[in-house]
Amino acid sequence: TSHERDVLARLKPVEDWPTVSQCLDGTRKSVLKSIEEWAMNTDGSNIMWVNESPGSGMSTIASTMVSRLRESGLLGGFFFFKSGHARMGNPASVWRTIAFGLAHFDADIRRRMIAAIESGKCGLEVEDTELHFNELIRSVLSTLSTEPHFVVVIDALDECSIDIRDTQRETLLETIRAWHHLPQMFKLLITSCPEDDIYHSLSGIGDLITLAVGDTVEEEGEHDIRLFFRHEFDRIAKRRPNLVS
Repeated sequence: TSHERDVLARLKPVEDWPTVSQCLDGTRKSVLKSIEEWAMNTDGSNIMWVNESPGSGMSTIASTMVSRLRESGLLGGFFFFKSGHARMGNPASVWRTIAFGLAHFDADIRRRMIAAIESGKCGLEVEDTELHFNELIRSVLSTLSTEPHFVVVIDALDECSIDIRDTQRETLLETIRAWHHLPQMFKLLITSCPEDDIYHSLSGIGDLITLAVGDTVEEEGEHDIRLFFRHEFDRIAKRRPNLVS
C-alpha cells in the first residue's frame, strides 16, 4: 500500500547501485557450488565469509550470487560497499538498506518492520549502526511467527569507512558477529579482504572460503583465466573486426 511504501521510505536505503559484473559462464564453479550448498543448508552455520586480496574477483562472485539467490527466491537483501562513496561506503547505511530488502522479501517481516519504524525507537534520524541492527534486524526477526529461509549478501566489507574518527565500522563488525546468534535459517554471505579488524571479527563464527591467487591458483583457476581471456579477445574481435586477419 502507499502507506507501507511511505513508512519504509523512512529507512532511506541505498538503491542506486552501480552495475557489477558477474562470473563468466563456466568459471568459479567450485566456489559458487560451495556457496550455494551453504545457502541451502539450514542446519549449518548462518555466516559465510569469502576472502582474499583485491582483484581476486570477490565482487563478481557476490554479484553472481545476488542474481542466483533472487532467481531462487532466497535473496533477503544485499549491500555492495564502495570505498569513498558517501552512502555506499558508510557503515551506517547497511542495516537500514538490508531492513528495506527484508521488508520486501516477506509479508510478516514487512508488517513487523513497519511497526518498528512507526514506534520511533529505531533512531532513523541518526547514524547509529548498533541501534539500527538491534531494532530493525534482531528485534524484528526475533518476533516472527515462522522463520523464513533467506540469504543476505554484503560485498567488499573492507571498503567500509576506515575514518579513525568514526567508530561505526567497528560497531558494524560487532553487529555482524551478533548475526551469528540469529537462527540458522537467516543466512549472511560476506566478501572482503582479510584486513586485521575484519579477520578478528569473523574468525571462528562461520564458514570460510579463501580464494586462490598468484602462485596458489589451481587448475580450475587457470581454466577460468583462459575462459576470461578468450571472452575478452572475442569481444574485442567483434568490436574491431579489422584487427582480425
